[in-house]
Amino acid sequence: MRIFVLKSNTACLDNINPKSPASSGRFDVVLDFVLECLFDRYGPRHDVVVYTVLDGCSPCRILKFDISNVPRRRIDSESEVLKLIFEKSVQVLDMNFRQFLEMLKRDGVKLVCLFEEGDPVDKHLRDICSGDVAFIIGDQDGFTQSDLSVMREVGCRFVSIGPIPYLSWFCCVYVNYLLDTYCAST
Repeated sequence: MRIFVLKSNTACLDNINPKSPASSGRFDVVLDFVLECLFDRYGPRHDVVVYTVLDGCSPCRILKFDISNVPRRRIDSESEVLKLIFEKSVQVLDMNFRQFLEMLKRDGVKLVCLFEEGDPVDKHLRDICSGDVAFIIGDQDGFTQSDLSVMREVGCRFVSIGPIPYLSWFCCVYVNYLLDTYCAST
């Protein structure tokens, strides 16, 4: 199973403006990320689960998007993803970032932080192709020093897909492409 995690330090459920998600702690970044992780040009991806860590909330909330819980309709826009949230088609977890990562690790999930200063991704492809892997990606502002410390303490592997910061939605599209290509050929 591929798990994508967006760590947002600005987005929060409590202040979403449906007409302007960008003005709601950049909730548009969360919506675009979910959309690009769960769907490709062929339709829904059944091998992916998405979590969004909303650390703009106090306390932190984590949304779990799983295609098996999504109503059978076309989801192709930010507003459709927002409807999933308002219709309660997503699970809400009340835990902080550290607790969440520890939960994944206890469940046997490999934790991979996509970070510009990490090891090149090609060194880790073989290992990433086996078992459940969670790819942790920062929001528009990147990770805080506190985020990086928590991930190091929990034992995340730091992997880079390039030397410059990319948009979070692009990271999941690229990783899905890489794994679809590499894992299928091994």
